[in-house]
Amino acid sequence: MNTKRQHQFVGLVIIYTLVLFLSNDAYLPALPQVMKDLGASYHNAQLSLTAWFLGPACIQIFLGPLSDKYGRRPIVLCGAIIFIISTTICAIVPNITLFLLARIFQGASTATMLVAGYACIHEYFETATAIKVLGKMNSVTVLAPALGPLLGVLMLYLMGWRGIFIVLAIIALVCLAGLLKKMPETNTERHPLHISGVLKTYHTVITNKFFLLNSISYCSLFAGLIVWITAGPFIIVDLFKLPTVDFGLYQAIIFGCFILGSLSLKLAVVSRHQKKLRNGFLIVVFIATACAILLSWQEPKILLGFFLPLCIYAFGGGLLMPILSRNAVDACVDMPMGAIMAIQATLLSSFGVISSASVGFFYKHSMLPISVIIFIFATLACVGYKKLG
Repeated sequence: MNTKRQHQFVGLVIIYTLVLFLSNDAYLPALPQVMKDLGASYHNAQLSLTAWFLGPACIQIFLGPLSDKYGRRPIVLCGAIIFIISTTICAIVPNITLFLLARIFQGASTATMLVAGYACIHEYFETATAIKVLGKMNSVTVLAPALGPLLGVLMLYLMGWRGIFIVLAIIALVCLAGLLKKMPETNTERHPLHISGVLKTYHTVITNKFFLLNSISYCSLFAGLIVWITAGPFIIVDLFKLPTVDFGLYQAIIFGCFILGSLSLKLAVVSRHQKKLRNGFLIVVFIATACAILLSWQEPKILLGFFLPLCIYAFGGGLLMPILSRNAVDACVDMPMGAIMAIQATLLSSFGVISSASVGFFYKHSMLPISVIIFIFATLACVGYKKLG
């Protein structure tokens, strides 16, 4: 394999993935201005966020079989074209209706990367390298909510909210040009697109015990991070009455821990003792979240009692999530990669929706319910860890 080409491909994928997620996170500070300029109600402005998540939720389960039939490249490249067009439309629309429609297509295009793009990574690299690449990509996905609003504020100040979408469309166009040259077609065995065959494949994958256990652990760790992303502003600003700048600092520390966990995948000791480290850190994450409950209950006015265990959780997530994702894939021998990634992406989205909704339902101006929710997801991540393979 051409190592230089591999590095160029990984670099393009990382930048493109960041742009996809920034299309939602960098846009957040612009919501009030969008509402004003498009004459939208607060409800419709908020719907523009829901519309972005609705896109991938509707199509990712279908993208797996399509990429198994037609290849990874066509799905990712078509997704990039749709993203560029829909993002450009977001920048020029005159009303909220067209804006919401464009946001659905913009969000849907991210699913092409989550399914076909990730399938390409798994097929292109052997296990140890794939885990490291997935670690880098996971770091990007958490950087977007951490840095996106700050970048959005800067671009909003310099060029207005429409400029945010123009910049993202231009960068995506550059990435598309690079992917056209550097993205390999890794699907060498095409699978027919028959409904009965697809359903049989999905059933085989879902009923694979090792796939399911690893995927549930992977998605549960992700869900705990989504709980923090959703609840963090309320805890820092609303509960502890700290300035928004402090929230940005706490956010940076949490995701810094996650990135450190991902970077630790490069260490030789991690590769040599992957199974022991995986099982050990799952227990560490479980204990840390249990401590968060205890400290939030006993010392509800001390933020560090919640925050420090969460840092440990974030580090563990950065280390464990790529390993668990790859282990789930390796468990499905001879199964179409597109179908595998479609199921895993759907599970990930479902856990994300459940975790964010649980915050809205259970948050009562206290750290304790949030600690309990994260503990529940940590417990799910640990269930059956000895049987993870």
